[in-house]
Amino acid sequence: MRAVPVGVFIAVVVAIAGYAASPWLLAWAVPKYLESLGVDASSFEFSRPGASQLRIDRAVLRLGVIELTADSVEITYDWRALRHGRVREVTVAAFEVAIGASDDPTVIEIPALWSLIPADRVVVSAFSVENAVPQASVAGKFDFDAAQAHAVFGVESELLPVPLDGRLDLEPQGGLKVSLTQRGSDVQALSVKGIPDGAGALDVDGTLDITGQTFALIADLAGVDGARGHVRGSLEGRVPWPVGDTSSLDQVALTAQLSVATTDALPLLEGDAVSGTFSLAIESGHMQVEAPTLTIAARSLTWAGVNYVIEESARFALEVKAAMPLLPNESLTGVTASIVADVALSLASDDPAAYANTTSFTAHVNVDATADRARVAIDEGAEFEVSTPTVRDVTVEVRSPLAFDYTVTTGALEAKDVALTVRTPELELLDQRIALRSARLDVATLSWVANRLQASATAQTRASAKAVPVSLVLDLNTAELTGSFEVAVASNVTKPMLKAELSGWRSSYDLDRGALNAQFRGTFAMPTTGVEVQGSGRIALADAVMHYDDTIIAGLTFDLPVTLAAAGVSAGPAVVTAQQIDPGVPVTDIRLTVDVRPERIVVADVGAELLGGRVSIDAIDFDVASVATSFGVQLSEIQLKHVLALEGEDIVGDGVLDGTLPIQVESEGLTVTGGRIAARPPGGRLSYRGSMGAAAAPGLDLAIQALRNFQYESLNADVDYALDGQLTLAVKLRGRSPDVEKGRPIHFNLNVSENIPALLETLRASESVTERVQQRFSR
Repeated sequence: MRAVPVGVFIAVVVAIAGYAASPWLLAWAVPKYLESLGVDASSFEFSRPGASQLRIDRAVLRLGVIELTADSVEITYDWRALRHGRVREVTVAAFEVAIGASDDPTVIEIPALWSLIPADRVVVSAFSVENAVPQASVAGKFDFDAAQAHAVFGVESELLPVPLDGRLDLEPQGGLKVSLTQRGSDVQALSVKGIPDGAGALDVDGTLDITGQTFALIADLAGVDGARGHVRGSLEGRVPWPVGDTSSLDQVALTAQLSVATTDALPLLEGDAVSGTFSLAIESGHMQVEAPTLTIAARSLTWAGVNYVIEESARFALEVKAAMPLLPNESLTGVTASIVADVALSLASDDPAAYANTTSFTAHVNVDATADRARVAIDEGAEFEVSTPTVRDVTVEVRSPLAFDYTVTTGALEAKDVALTVRTPELELLDQRIALRSARLDVATLSWVANRLQASATAQTRASAKAVPVSLVLDLNTAELTGSFEVAVASNVTKPMLKAELSGWRSSYDLDRGALNAQFRGTFAMPTTGVEVQGSGRIALADAVMHYDDTIIAGLTFDLPVTLAAAGVSAGPAVVTAQQIDPGVPVTDIRLTVDVRPERIVVADVGAELLGGRVSIDAIDFDVASVATSFGVQLSEIQLKHVLALEGEDIVGDGVLDGTLPIQVESEGLTVTGGRIAARPPGGRLSYRGSMGAAAAPGLDLAIQALRNFQYESLNADVDYALDGQLTLAVKLRGRSPDVEKGRPIHFNLNVSENIPALLETLRASESVTERVQQRFSR
C-alpha cells in the first residue's frame, strides 16, 4: 500500500476536526460577523451542517430595545448559491420579536433585517411580535421570496377593543392584496387589490366596510369614546410600484366613494347621528374630499353644565369640500376647505341654571378656510330666537350678509359691519308692556381672541333715521362670564321720546323735547344666581320739556351723576332747575338739589316762584322703604290777587301773604295739618262782585255789602289738607268797609273748603288745547 502523503493526511484531519468543531466555530464566528453589521448582541445554537442543510436550534439577536428570537431554523443551500453569498431557503418554526419600553420611537428597518438573512426564500411557520408600551402583540406566519410575499396575522392590544385578523399578499411583479377583519367576523373591513399595469404602477381596486368594533377602535384611537357606526365604500386608482421615498406620493391617483353613519361621535351632543356620503380623490400629491349630503341630528346638547333638549324638527345639513397635500409642510400651505350649512336648530331647557328656556337658530352658512384663516358667512335673513324667564320671544334677524374671519395661528375671530334687527312681541319696562317691532343693532367691530370678546356697536329701538342711537362698547371674558361695558346716548329730542321709541308705550309721562346726553360705564358678572352690575356715569338734560298726565315741566336742566353698585342705584347730588311746572297753577323759576341713594332720597334747597311770591323748602328726607316723610313749606310774598284769581272773577283784592305749611307724606298721599297763612301789615283790599240771589239768608246781605268794598287790616288762615284732596281754610278777617255803618270795625270768620285736584283740573281745562301744545313743544 502506497503511503498517504502527509499533506493530504493533515488536510483530512483538519477537515474532520473542523467539521466536528463547526457548531462551536459557527456560534463564535456568526455573532462576530453580525456585530460588524450593527447588531448589538447575538447568540446561536448550531447543529453540524450537512451537504445541503444547516439547522439552528435557537438564535437570539438584540438591536437596541428590540430582541429577536428564532427556534428550529432550517437553512437549505447548495454550494453554487453559497459562492454568491445566498442560501436557497430559510424555514423558521417559531420567530419572536420583543420590543421593550423606550423614550425613543421604535424603528425597524426592513432592508437591514433582510440583509441579515440573505436567502432566496424565508418561511416562518409561526411568528410573534410583543411590544411593551403600549402593550401590543402580533402573531401569525409568513412566506416570502424575491417574487412574492404572503402573511397571515392577528393583532391584539390594550388599544384595541377586539383582536383583528389580517392577510397580506404581495407580488412586486404581480400585484398586491390586503385584507383586514374583526376576529370572528366574515366581513372584511378592508380589502385592497393592486395589479401591475406594466408601466411601473399598480391598478388598485378595493372596498371598505368598517363597522362594529372595528369602527369603535378607530374612533377610540381618534379620541372619541363610545362612538358607533360604519364607513362603507369603494376605491380605485393607480399607485407607483414598488413604492419608493415620499416623492412617489406625487404619482398616486386614487378615488374613493364612501358612505358614513355614526352615533355618539360628537362632543357636547347626546344621541347624535351623522350620516352622509363622501368622495375622496388623491392626485399629484394632494387629497380632495367632498361630502355633498352630510346631515347631523341629536336629542340634546349640553353647554356650560346645562342640558338642552333638541326638537325633532331640527336639521343640520352640510355640503363639504376640502383639499390638502398628502405631506403638508409646517405652515400647512395648500390646505383649503369649503362648507355650506343649512341649519334649523331648536333647543329647550327647564333647568333653573339655563340662561334661556328656548333657543332657535335658522340660517344658511358658508365657511371657506385655509390652513391659517377661515371665513364664516351668514346669509341675509338668518334668525335667532330666544325666550328667558324675564324676556319672552326675542327674535334677532340678520339684516344684511355678515362675515366672521378666524385666524388659526392666533385664535382670533373678527367681524365688521354686522347689521341685526331685534323684535320682541311683548316686553315689560317701567311697568309698561311694550314691543320692539324693528329695533336695530349695528356692530361696527367684533373681536374674539381666546377668552376675550370685544365689540363696539350702535343700537336703536326702531328703524328710523330719527331714532335715538345708543352707543355700546363691550369687553367680555367668555370663560368667566365677566367683563366691562360702556353706554352713551346723545340726542336732540323733538317729540315725545318714549312713545316714539317704544311701540305700545301708554304711560302718563314722557320726555317731549330737549337735549339728552347720557354716558355710563361699568363692569358685570354673570354667576348662576343672576347678573351683577357695577358702574358709574351721568345723565344730563338741557332745556327739556316733560309731562306727567297734564302737568308740564318746562325748561328742565340737570347734570346728574349716577352710580350702580351691589347695594343699588345712587344718583346725585346735583342741582336741578326748571323754568316752569304747570299743574294748573304755574310754578316758575324752580331750583333744587337732589341726592338719591338706594334707601333714601334727599331733596334740599328747594326754591320756586308761585302766585307772585316764593316757595322754599329746607330739606325733604324721603325713606324709600317706608314711603313716609315730613317737611315744612315756607311761603313768602304770595300776592293775594293771584290767589283770588284762582276762584274766578267774582272776588278781587290785593295784599301780600306769608305762611308755613307742615306736610306729612304717607303711602296713601300727603296731608297738611296746622298750616298758617297771614297777610303782611298794613293789610289790603277785598272786593266781592258776585251776587247771592233772592234766596239769600237774612243778614247775609249786610256781609255781602261790606265785602264789596272791604279794607282789611289783618288776614289769618288756618290750613288743613286731607288725603282726599279737600283743602279747608279757617279765615279770620279784621277791617272795615266805608259803605257799611260809617266804616266801623268788622270781624269775619270764614270757612272755605275746596277740592284742590278738582280745582286744578278745572284750571287746566280752562286752557285751550293749542296753549298746552305750545307749552310742551314751542321754544
